[in-house]
Parts: sequence; C-alpha cells; structure tokens
Amino acid sequence: MRATLIMWGLCALVLTTGCASKPEPVEEKSATGYRHTFDFMWKNTTEELDRRWDIESSDRETRTIVAKWRERFHPMSHFGERKRLTITITGDDVEGYRVTAKEEAESNTEQVQPMTPEEADWDPKATDGGLARLFLTELGRRLDPDERWRDLDKR
Repeated sequence: MRATLIMWGLCALVLTTGCASKPEPVEEKSATGYRHTFDFMWKNTTEELDRRWDIESSDRETRTIVAKWRERFHPMSHFGERKRLTITITGDDVEGYRVTAKEEAESNTEQVQPMTPEEADWDPKATDGGLARLFLTELGRRLDPDERWRDLDKR
C-alpha cells in the first residue's frame, strides 16, 4: 500500500513538473490583406505603433518592428509585469500585405526589492493577446478606413 502511494506521488510530481513549460508569446494576424505599397505599409505601421508604444528597433530588411518593454511595477500584484509587441509585415505588392503582431509578457519575480527596475528578475508569463489584437484593429482602421459616411451625401 505504501509503495502504491509513493508511486502515485512520484507520477503526480513528474506530470506537474514536466508540463510546466515556458509560455509562448501570443501571435495575432490581420484578417485582411492590404493592397498598398510596402513603403506605405511600413510608414503607417510604424506611425501606428509609435502612437502608443516606444519603438526599440525597426528593420526594413526583415520587415520587423519591436516595441520597448512597457513595465509596470506593483508590490501587491506579483511585483509587476512588462509587455511588448513585435510587428512583422509579410506579403508583396501583387498579393497584398498582412501584418502579424506578437505580444510578449513577463512577470517580475524579484521579492526583496520588487519596485527597483535594476533588480527586476523577469520570467515569461501567459498573455491573452489583447494588446496585439487592439493594435491590429487600430492599424486596420488606419489602412482601410470606413467610408460609409460618404454615401450619406448621395442620398
């Protein structure tokens, strides 16, 4: 009986530690392809990201823009978190362009000085991708604005 209990305990331990993997960033893709030039896409995507985020790096060759980490320290909420977006443009002038927004999130695990940015110890955490979806929604409104209001003049 004791051996069975020990065996079940070891199995539970192996399963819980074996399943604890690093959470993957959430990647959201634009639902539509945009029929614009790459220069237009690059300019507008960069401007839209720059409206709400500080840009850490941008590379036209790889078509990638990375935002700086947005950090929030809070001693009562798991000591703080940080998030960032990585934007990638794919496609060409013939087929159109699609935009992918990848959201990454990390938790601060520093317990001695959780409010000190220099002492922060960041571990990846799961995210729902809400900031990535919000960015793509706002970019879509910018690239393909709703012009139904123009039809009101024709009535």
